[in-house]
Amino acid sequence: MIMDAIVIASAIIFYAATMQAEDHDAPREWKRAAIVFAVCAAFALAGGAIQLLPSAEYSHLAFRYLGAITLPATEKIPYKYMGDALWPHGFLGLLVPSLAGNASSGEYINPYIGVFPLLLAIIGIWKRWEYLWVRYFTGLIAAACLYSLGSLSLLHGFLYAVTPYLWMAREANRFMYLTDFGLAILAAFGVDALFTDFSWEPLTRVFNWIALASLIALTYPFILGRGDQSPWISLSLLLILLTYGVYRYVVHGHCGRWARFLVLALILFDLSAFDWSAANKIEQAASGHDEMSRLLSFRGAADFLRSRTAPFRVQLSFNSAPNIGDLYGIEETTGAGVTIPIDYDRMRGHADLLNARYTIRPATAKDPGAIYEDAAWKIYENQSAYPRAWLVHAAEVEPNQKKLLTDIDAPGVDLHRVAFLEAPLNLSLDAPSGANQDQAQWRKSQQDRVEVSVHASGRALLVLSEVFYPGWKATVNGSAAQILKVDGALRGIVVPDGDSLVSLRYSPISFLVGLALSLLAFAGAGFLGIRFCFTRRTPMIESDIRISRG
Repeated sequence: MIMDAIVIASAIIFYAATMQAEDHDAPREWKRAAIVFAVCAAFALAGGAIQLLPSAEYSHLAFRYLGAITLPATEKIPYKYMGDALWPHGFLGLLVPSLAGNASSGEYINPYIGVFPLLLAIIGIWKRWEYLWVRYFTGLIAAACLYSLGSLSLLHGFLYAVTPYLWMAREANRFMYLTDFGLAILAAFGVDALFTDFSWEPLTRVFNWIALASLIALTYPFILGRGDQSPWISLSLLLILLTYGVYRYVVHGHCGRWARFLVLALILFDLSAFDWSAANKIEQAASGHDEMSRLLSFRGAADFLRSRTAPFRVQLSFNSAPNIGDLYGIEETTGAGVTIPIDYDRMRGHADLLNARYTIRPATAKDPGAIYEDAAWKIYENQSAYPRAWLVHAAEVEPNQKKLLTDIDAPGVDLHRVAFLEAPLNLSLDAPSGANQDQAQWRKSQQDRVEVSVHASGRALLVLSEVFYPGWKATVNGSAAQILKVDGALRGIVVPDGDSLVSLRYSPISFLVGLALSLLAFAGAGFLGIRFCFTRRTPMIESDIRISRG
């Protein structure tokens, strides 16, 4: 969304500035630009509200990971942590992907869009430079490339300092997506020029030398009797030669269906040829770091865990733990992500309170007592794990969050019997009856809904091994009930003596308001689109499309 905003805002400003430079009515053009920008911004914010509002709520309650340190998610990321930049030699990937190699300080973004599309973009710039939007997208590409260099570029530092919220797009090299977007638009102009213009001598001379160099580079190892050149480099050189051949075929006057088919076929082949997944899988397997095989190796352990009585969670006790939750449906306490709720972060050292009944370790672990073992993994049962829900009849108040977390770890404290709260209860809890037949049975668990059957021997506090978070609503026997923060991060609900049905449902105001705004925005956009289609349109002013250089 940040990239979309940059493109829209910069395009509007560029258009208005160009109109002013061409002696148009400057106040009128800037007024039009401001109106267009306001309308786009309103529709964008309203349309994305279903995601933006819950995200804003979450960011105030979460940490962001920056390597070994954490930072509140709402705090501007310091410039020294604005990583994942493209290194200069990464731009070789525009033509020969394999020459770029690992051309990034973090996540690798390959800018390759294909040899023939790149040629078409060059043709579009050369032959259609008088068009307003050709100049705009050329400038956008240049700016995106400079920004992708991260701290190596002054533009990156300048925009970080003056552009609100740009720091949220932490990975500078992701802006190569804008480069590919701009090249794709310019390639469309290039297609139009290729099949309508017939003056190609300067480009042809340059391309002749490029093709000759590519042919020599492709055949040289075989002439020397050494066929050990990288197959990916050979493929790139071959695609350059094929592009040269199709280009020469078209510029010699062949502009019919057959020529268009050749262009389309070459582009599709080019874009599908550099699928490195098979080669990467072989390389990863050889290096012993094949994450897919590692994830699939959990199948036996997952089958064993699914045979156990639920509910429970699993703790993966090793580094770089794979995400078995999504693939196998096993609830776990770990996962990969750049943010984490602050309350949950406090509880990660209390796996017992998080209902982590089982721990998974590699098969090489020396700890005795595994209840399951296969060639890859061992499973251990944690006898001290708390259930998913339990009842207590005593509560202590500690408003200081840090001291509260210290108190729950104090020797002799049994959280099965006492709960720690940040504020006093409105109702007093009853001491359990002599028989103390308290029971809490987990009946339903979904992402947005929980149901627990409770039998309490006197008024009690139901503690759920679920992280406290705004937006959850609770009922006890159909009546609304307050959800309390218990033991530093968990949920608690007061229940009466006897049998009760406790229901919790996730229904945040941020989501409901965002949903309403998004639906309104989409409905408005649909209405305007239909009206536009059925309204007689006046011819577009030529100056809106093409501005002559002179």
